[in-house]
Amino acid sequence: MLKRLLCIFLVILIFAGSAVASSFGRFHALVIGNQDYKYLTPLKTPRADALAVAEVLEKQYGFEVELLLDKTWQQTMEAITGLRSTANRESDNLLIYYAGHGYLNKKTGVEYWQPIDAARDNDIFWIPTSRITSMLKEIRAKHVLVVADSCYSGSLLTRDSGAKLPDGSGLDELLRRMQERRSRTALTSGGEEPVWDAGGGSHSVFAKAFLDALRENQKILDGYTIFDLIRRPVALNAPQTPQYGDIRMTGHEWGDFLLVPKALQEQKEPPPVVTQTEQRRRDDFAWRGNNK
Repeated sequence: MLKRLLCIFLVILIFAGSAVASSFGRFHALVIGNQDYKYLTPLKTPRADALAVAEVLEKQYGFEVELLLDKTWQQTMEAITGLRSTANRESDNLLIYYAGHGYLNKKTGVEYWQPIDAARDNDIFWIPTSRITSMLKEIRAKHVLVVADSCYSGSLLTRDSGAKLPDGSGLDELLRRMQERRSRTALTSGGEEPVWDAGGGSHSVFAKAFLDALRENQKILDGYTIFDLIRRPVALNAPQTPQYGDIRMTGHEWGDFLLVPKALQEQKEPPPVVTQTEQRRRDDFAWRGNNK
């Protein structure tokens, strides 16, 4: 009898802990780093960028991470379409991080991500970002953030969402509203322009600022605040300006993506909000694009 009661007690503890931990939903990430291109100019930092982003998301923020390094068009598309079954709950959160070559066809306005087997003058193995946005319409996850560190990535966006978390009064209510409403947003390393492949030591200038913001944080981060933290360090040290906004025609509502440290996911009380970061230094660089 005592043994049975002990088992029941343990089950209650497990489910109670799970309920607290899942109050923000599950966190999934697909992290892509394309560096050693077969036909395009090889890049210097996407592998290191992707490895570091995957590590901080998993260890500090409790993400389940799928990491793709130097993968082909088919391997990349299989992973992207697989997100429909991975992030399949309404309460899920999904972050897609892309580091690699990008291309904008100025005649058609179509932007592409370029996998490792992308040819220079044939777009058959290029991935239109419209394929990404189409998938975001179908996926059940309530909150999705696309982080794109590639040339011409700004064409994903509609406008600045302006949904920044305030400090102090009203925070609890705003957090609740952000969690309840669907979001589809993108944080990009620049607008419709080439961006640097380095500038942050072993990382791109954008990835370095992004990683610093995440590593130094111990509070809740909404998407707009991440943008606010990295915009100035990147713009001061490279001829590019990060962009943040809603993704076109994907069912975005008023919500925003929330990054919550693992320790805070277990708290019943709403956690505090981060407000600032520091500037980063300049380094040598190359461009992520201009392959035509």
